[in-house]
Amino acid sequence: MSKMSDHELQVIIQEFAMSCNLPQKLIRLLLELGVLSGDLIFEQSLLIKIEKIYRSEKFIKIALARLSHKDRQRLADTCQLNRFESHVHTRAYCEKPPSVSELLAEVEAIFKIKPTAQIKERIKTIRKRSINKFSYMLKKYDEAGAGKVRSDTTGKGKQ
Repeated sequence: MSKMSDHELQVIIQEFAMSCNLPQKLIRLLLELGVLSGDLIFEQSLLIKIEKIYRSEKFIKIALARLSHKDRQRLADTCQLNRFESHVHTRAYCEKPPSVSELLAEVEAIFKIKPTAQIKERIKTIRKRSINKFSYMLKKYDEAGAGKVRSDTTGKGKQ
């Protein structure tokens, strides 16, 4: 695909998304991966096939089956989060999570997001949910008599 302006790319993404009832994020990913070339007329039959695969519950089950239970759970926990929110969740899901101000500084440095009251509140919310989820996981694990879990959550078992 030749280099095109952001506006041209956005128009193509919108046209593709409207023509085949697929999310714009998926269209953007397919363009970045080189699966789609940018020519809507040429790609129409491919888009119809992609839509069938995308909407197939069987395909999703097969794709998820290759992941561990822990990875499937992590995916389910973060699928509704954007990139910076997912980062905050991952960093806060541990025994000693960073403070809100540390997470805010990380988000600003990594994602170049200007810290606002709304961003800070979102970080607080996600951090709290992640800590609660981790505490629940520890409690559930201890009740099963499995002992203490590693704090790095890499899935390598007991400490």
